[in-house]
Amino acid sequence: LALWGRLADGFCLDQVPPVLKQTGFTAISTLSELSCKQAGYEWCPLADDTDVWDVDGTVSVTYYVFSACCTGRQGKALIVDDVSRLPTCEQGLPADECTRSHWHSKLLNDLVFVDSYSAEVAPSTEKMNARRYGGLNRSVGCVCEPSDAACERVSEDGTRCLICETSASCSDDAVSFGINFFKIHSLDLKTSRLAFSAWLRQVWYDQRLSYDYQCYGGLEYFEVQAHAGELENSRIWVPDIELYNSEENIWQGSISARLALVYSCWDGKPSRGGCGYVWWSRPGLISALCKFTGLANFPYDVLSCGLEVAAFMIDGRFQDLQLRSSDNGVEWMNENSKAVSGLLAGSSFQDYTIDRITASRKIVYYPCCPNAPYPELMYHIEFVRATSYYTIQLVWPALLLAFLSFIPFWMDPMSGERLGYGITMILAMMTNQIVASAYMPMCNERVLMDYLSVVSVLFGAVSLIETGVVIYLHRQKCEYWVEVLLPGPIARILITGNIKIPRGSKRPNKVRKALHMEVKTGLNKEASLRRHLYHDAFCFLDTNFTGTLDMADVERFSEFMMPGLWDSEKVEEFMILEDPTWDGMLDDEEFCNFCENYLLDALKQEGKMKDEDMEYITQMTQGFISLTERIVKQREQMWVHRAEQLDSFARSAIPIGFLAFLAFLFLSVQTDYLEAIQFDTSGQSFMILFGFLPIMLVLLATAVWQYSQKHFATLRRKSKAAESRRKSVAIQSIRSASIFPFSAASSEDAPCEDAGEANINEVVLPRDSPRPVDEVQSNVRSE
Repeated sequence: LALWGRLADGFCLDQVPPVLKQTGFTAISTLSELSCKQAGYEWCPLADDTDVWDVDGTVSVTYYVFSACCTGRQGKALIVDDVSRLPTCEQGLPADECTRSHWHSKLLNDLVFVDSYSAEVAPSTEKMNARRYGGLNRSVGCVCEPSDAACERVSEDGTRCLICETSASCSDDAVSFGINFFKIHSLDLKTSRLAFSAWLRQVWYDQRLSYDYQCYGGLEYFEVQAHAGELENSRIWVPDIELYNSEENIWQGSISARLALVYSCWDGKPSRGGCGYVWWSRPGLISALCKFTGLANFPYDVLSCGLEVAAFMIDGRFQDLQLRSSDNGVEWMNENSKAVSGLLAGSSFQDYTIDRITASRKIVYYPCCPNAPYPELMYHIEFVRATSYYTIQLVWPALLLAFLSFIPFWMDPMSGERLGYGITMILAMMTNQIVASAYMPMCNERVLMDYLSVVSVLFGAVSLIETGVVIYLHRQKCEYWVEVLLPGPIARILITGNIKIPRGSKRPNKVRKALHMEVKTGLNKEASLRRHLYHDAFCFLDTNFTGTLDMADVERFSEFMMPGLWDSEKVEEFMILEDPTWDGMLDDEEFCNFCENYLLDALKQEGKMKDEDMEYITQMTQGFISLTERIVKQREQMWVHRAEQLDSFARSAIPIGFLAFLAFLFLSVQTDYLEAIQFDTSGQSFMILFGFLPIMLVLLATAVWQYSQKHFATLRRKSKAAESRRKSVAIQSIRSASIFPFSAASSEDAPCEDAGEANINEVVLPRDSPRPVDEVQSNVRSE
């Protein structure tokens, strides 16, 4: 009976209905073993277990479960258990004693460790045509037309699209790719380096690895070593995929040789059978060189980095590259993510966190291979920075230091700490700028923090310069602005002209010595006292402590001592005779000689003083010194007032300008204006100088206001002068009408001009004469 049972087990592989073709399975057969072999069919010695496949709900077919084990590659390597009539792993070993290791070894020996399998050959199913160059019987379906809206770049002749974003398939031999972003490792802006921990996932089909689970002890999948980028360590073929902008080869780094899983693909339908489904996944640290975008708004930027994944050698006709359909090729752990990708995935207490990741697919034609489309997967990663940290550490100190630099506007210019405080603020700003530079890349582009730091330092410098100018003006005693702004010699030339005795006007030295000897030997008591007075005047006039007086100083003293009698031409004659150095300057001795020989003689000739009259010289000299002291004090008060005006202007204009700059700067973050002016020098200059525009406007408004005040004051003076002339005309008309008879002269004898010079106290009104209107009388008295 046992022998009969063994002879009875098995079935014929003659029934292959259309729905079972290309699956390896056969339907129920009625032929015996002898009839089967006589008819030329193969006999399968395995158990004749059957199952029903409902094809489409209306058609069903009954098939042998183990029929695929007796056909094709699996049939050649079949080992039958004579007892159970099931496939077994080794000859003489019962099927129920085979472990997973036994079946795993048998699969590797049957599928991988055979001469027919090569890890260097891509598993392409494309049928080739020898009559066509390239061998393809079809056109590539992922090519875009130049007129297509998705086409990003066309060839020079405009006939081909070189870069196109599309999801159209290039080939049936596709590799599905995906990245699970596990955690950010580091992000270095100075080196443009992004390092992150990720799981790389690839899925492809290799028909050479297909098998049916029934033939290998029900094994769902088996593992095989698959090392991308290294044929020596790889047992099967691995897709040709690279990260174009990687810092180093990702396959030779942390992502080394690992195992791939090959599935039998069974889903309960024999139509699928063994498909050679390969699942490849690797964890590792990936380092990419990024072309960062969005950094212009640092530290309020949304930084983005792109990853470019594509094949390096095999084009899309024989290895298409697609995003994984289940997640569009992207997974990462965030607050809203429900994906299971590691229990410790995600980031916390880090500078950057992933905000959004998008992936797209593009077809690129390179110059080397004009007929080969290369599918490329473009990953766009956006990072959100920990802005609160940078706001506290960088932004607030920069703003605080800038506003603190405005405090000297309210400080007393005589306070010695005012200038030191401004210098300290500049040093603090520079320190903050050095700290901020440690977080930013060294590049030609400018970021928000650059503008904030530069403008803060500029406003601090303006505050320091204003402090220096105010202190300088606060101590001035001169009369003209040109004396303040220019060096002394240049200012004197611009004010008085370059008065210098010409070299040609020489005279004999004997004459010059004789004149000096006459003055020195003729001294008496009064002359000595006068010379002491002249010396006091000289010391008072010598404000620059040079020991000499120029013509402007001499002229100022002479005009005071000789009101109405000053003659500059005579002084030039005196300078020719009495200036031994011929430099247009008078020392103390020359000034005393000038006063004795010129001023004293001129006063005597005009009768202003008598011989040896010391009282007039003393009073006039002391009066000149006193008047000059009052003028100097008035000038000091004038410059103090101007310094206070400058402080008042700075208090109102400079903080407003800085606030206007801040408003414009942070508004630019919302409008992406900083990104637009990255390579626009004029736009960058406008951004830096924008804060000074309100200052110029306030300065212009102040100038217009002061001009209008002076103009209106001039108009009021002219109006008062016109009113005064009108009243004078009224008085003359009254006089001409003999309303006021004068005692000194009658209106008939004296002309109107002489009458107008009469003293108002000499006016005598008769008792019976008509009196003028009281208002006119009061106006006349006031005049």
